[in-house]
Amino acid sequence: MTKFVGSYMLAEASLAVYEDHKSGCLWVARPYSVQGAEFETWSVESDTVSGAGDMILKINAPLARINQISKKKWLAEIKSSTCGGMPETWLYQSCSTPQDAAQAVIDCYFQNEMVMLKSIET
Repeated sequence: MTKFVGSYMLAEASLAVYEDHKSGCLWVARPYSVQGAEFETWSVESDTVSGAGDMILKINAPLARINQISKKKWLAEIKSSTCGGMPETWLYQSCSTPQDAAQAVIDCYFQNEMVMLKSIET
């Protein structure tokens, strides 16, 4: 049984979920076969394979991460990890529930880039 309540919401949205119980972090991936918002500055080739823990799959968007940052706060983020440069951030949102954090990831993966940028700025 999952300890992260938002995992089911993410799976129902056709996203792959890996719960890292050791670090308390939840990794989320959008499989290559699932269409959604484009991450224009994220370079991906058609054969990109990524993963977290035991989860390995072909993806078409950067990985998302959700983790609990305090007793009543969850952080939802989607950003690239580049070597030597500044990481590109599409989502960095503090949420009051794990369900809100899961919904923020779903919204970012499936809405347009302008909506994502507005959520980062607020």
